[in-house]
Amino acid sequence: MKKHLLTLIVLVLTGPLLIAQSINQDKIVKKTGDIINCKVRNIGTESIRYIFEEKPDLSLEIDVYKIKKIILEEGKELDFAKNNFEDKENYGSDSKNAFKIDFLSPLYGYTEIAYERSIKPGQSAEIALGIIGWGKDLAGDSPSGAFVKLGYKFMRTPDYYINKLKYAHILKGAYVMPELAFRSHSQDKNDAERINIKSIAFNIKVGKQSIFTDTFLIDWYIGAGYGYSDNHDEYSGHYGFITGTDGFPISFTAGLRLGLVFGK
Repeated sequence: MKKHLLTLIVLVLTGPLLIAQSINQDKIVKKTGDIINCKVRNIGTESIRYIFEEKPDLSLEIDVYKIKKIILEEGKELDFAKNNFEDKENYGSDSKNAFKIDFLSPLYGYTEIAYERSIKPGQSAEIALGIIGWGKDLAGDSPSGAFVKLGYKFMRTPDYYINKLKYAHILKGAYVMPELAFRSHSQDKNDAERINIKSIAFNIKVGKQSIFTDTFLIDWYIGAGYGYSDNHDEYSGHYGFITGTDGFPISFTAGLRLGLVFGK
């Protein structure tokens, strides 16, 4: 009886101390969900050094890439799970906007300009406008009209990651971009009759955009998808994109753009 009473007294006296010690420790939360209760001594770029209070002479390390977060004893949380590619702080000095012109478009009877805005690292939105008739009239059919393209760009990331890896520029790199395009234009036919043609297309574009000194860019792309026009059994135009016939409703697009980047 005395033995049980003594044990109870010890638990009552030491229990709060043990609980307080556990609460006042730092916590390293691993990506596996495991928690290490310890005292963090050093936070480096590659690893975290920590000790257990009961063994202060024994210093241990854990790689940063294994850690989800650290909860310090005062309650502050340090997040380590964020991908470097997605960390906006890595691109604070990069320009987030781009103005581009299709360099070869005037040779094909139209002029196309585009604006791109970074939404977040690895993703951006783009709108392109084309004026048909502003360029060389190759076929002699006096075209006039306009088109608009709306796209959302997804930048390619590596197949594997190493620490501190990021995009060289927030707008730079290989990409895939789904794009919806609409065109309305008129042109002369062989018999001098003038016709109006409306076309729509959904293309998947692949390309690569290069940025030089955060000022100048080159963007090339090629794409294909589904397209339709009310020209029905004839291929419709080469202004911004090409659409097929009713029996073969494909679409095709390609371009080489030059431009400037600006603005934060």
